[in-house]
Parts: sequence; structure tokens; C-alpha cells
Amino acid sequence: EYGAPYLVFSWWLFTVTYLQHHDHDTETFEEGEWEYVLGGAETIDREFGLGIDKVTHNITDCHVAHHMFTDMPHYKLERATEAVRGVL
Repeated sequence: EYGAPYLVFSWWLFTVTYLQHHDHDTETFEEGEWEYVLGGAETIDREFGLGIDKVTHNITDCHVAHHMFTDMPHYKLERATEAVRGVL
């Protein structure tokens, strides 16, 4: 009864997480070089459209800000993303 929804949700969660943390330009760091801000800056904002960004509380298209300010409420992510994009 729950098998199909579970598989769809698991696929979606894995796919979105992978896409937000991997790109052909994503830099990896050696042990000892990595810092929290550097790692957060290597994440990717991906816009899915079709209302998906809103349904997921902008975690898809405002992902870099999510990593910079982990305790920020989701309803402030769009504003924070504008500010972060202006700096990065």
C-alpha cells in the first residue's frame, strides 16, 4: 500500500539532494581544506518551476542560503538568497 509512494518520495529526495550538491563546476576539498562556508558556497540553487520550488518551501531554488544560515526559517530563504547572490 505504501510501497509506490515511498519509492517516489525516496527517488525525489535522493535526486534533489544529489543535484543540489553536485555539478560539473562543483569543487571538492581535501581533508583539512574544507570549511563550512566553503562547502555551503559549493551547493547549487536549482529552479524546478511548475510550483515545485514553492511546494518544497524554496529549499530547491534557495539552497545556498539554506547552507549559509541553517537556522533561518524557510519563509525568509528567498530574501536571503537575493542577498547571498549579490555577494557570491
